[in-house]
Parts: sequence; structure tokens; C-alpha cells
Amino acid sequence: MKGGEPEDFDPSTVEYEYKEKALKAFERLDEINDIKDLLDLEDMFIEWKCLVANAYTKYIKMYIPGRRYQSFKFELSEINERIRLLEKDIPNAKLLDTNGPLGNIRWSCFMKIVQKYCFTKNEQDDFKIWLENNLCSDWNKKDLEGTSFGGYYWAPKGTYEYENAWDLSRKDAIEKLLKLPYPRDLIKWIINYGCSTRMESYRFVKNTCIWFDKMIRTVNILTLETTIIYQMNKTH
Repeated sequence: MKGGEPEDFDPSTVEYEYKEKALKAFERLDEINDIKDLLDLEDMFIEWKCLVANAYTKYIKMYIPGRRYQSFKFELSEINERIRLLEKDIPNAKLLDTNGPLGNIRWSCFMKIVQKYCFTKNEQDDFKIWLENNLCSDWNKKDLEGTSFGGYYWAPKGTYEYENAWDLSRKDAIEKLLKLPYPRDLIKWIINYGCSTRMESYRFVKNTCIWFDKMIRTVNILTLETTIIYQMNKTH
């Protein structure tokens, strides 16, 4: 074993359709000045990274939650820095608040999320069923503010609230999420992001929705068409 990984697992043997294209493009990274081309290159390495991680999981014949084979850290870091460098010349990008709940988010990431989940007509599915099926179990352990084993878990032992804290915590979260006046596809994305970063709480989702709503207006990206779609998505 080396660094916690089997020594005989070779990630270079994992087949990827755009392997040569990605490697050749990365060799001339400093010459790429089109952000779209950089985003495409980033997507290729992320796709390749996922294939490697899946191959590793099959190789060791087990899945360990929270642990995946990490590859292309250097390449993705360099691409990220190149994108950030070019984004400094975008006037609207300077208006983006990087102290929000998502931290120092890149302009291109912000725009990608907004275009996909706010400015595109949202899915018309049963949101309550989606929440019931997709909220991870950590939602059952936290109160609405995100405190682990808070809320109902602080009720006196033997009470209905204490004995049913697991189910009641989840029920409260779902009821509050259903009432959020923001695009539901955006809420879904935030929930999935929160579950992958240990930020499972109604408070995090609400604050992130508020931040997106504020930034959409602050950075002046609304058009007549996107305003109509965005408002439709907010009213469900």
C-alpha cells in the first residue's frame, strides 16, 4: 500500500475517449485565452477523474463513503488558476461577492449554475417526493440551523419530541424547504452540494438561495427573457 492506495492500481490504464486531446491541450495551457475552451478542458479532466475513481472502486471491490481515488489534482488546480486569471478582466465578475456561503466561487461556476438552474425552465416534478428520496441521513441529525443533534434532540428524555427527534428533524426540514420561494432546481443543486460538503441544513440552503438571488441582481445579468423564466421558477 502506498498513501492508502494499492500500489498495483495504475490509473493511466483507465481508458478515456478524450485522453490525448486533454493532455495535448494541457501542455499549451498558458496559450489558451478563451475561457470556454478552458472550461471544456476542465470538464474533460473531471470526466476522466470520475472514470479513474470508478475504476479504482471496482478494482478494490468495495465502496468507501467519502473516499474516492483522487487524480489530476495538479492539472485541475492549474486550469482553475488560469480561468481565475482571465476572469479578472470581466467587469461583472468583480461585483461577485466571494464571501458568501459558497466561498470564493469562480465567476464561470456562478454563471454555469445560474444558467442551468435559474434561467432554464425547471423540472415539474413532485418536489416533496424528491426531498424525501434525496435528503441524506445527516438531515435527520440536525435542527433547522444546522446544529448537530440540536432541536428535538434537546427535548427532555421520554418526551414524544425526544423519542421521535430523528423523524421530526427531517419532517421540519422538508416542510421549510418546500416553502422556499426560489427555483427548485437551484434548491436541489444546493442540497446536493451541501451533502457533499457536510453542510446539510435548512439554514445553509436558505442563505445560499438568498445569496444567489442577490448576486443575480447585483452583477447585472438579467435580461427580459431570463427575468421571466427566473420569476416563473421562483413561483413554482
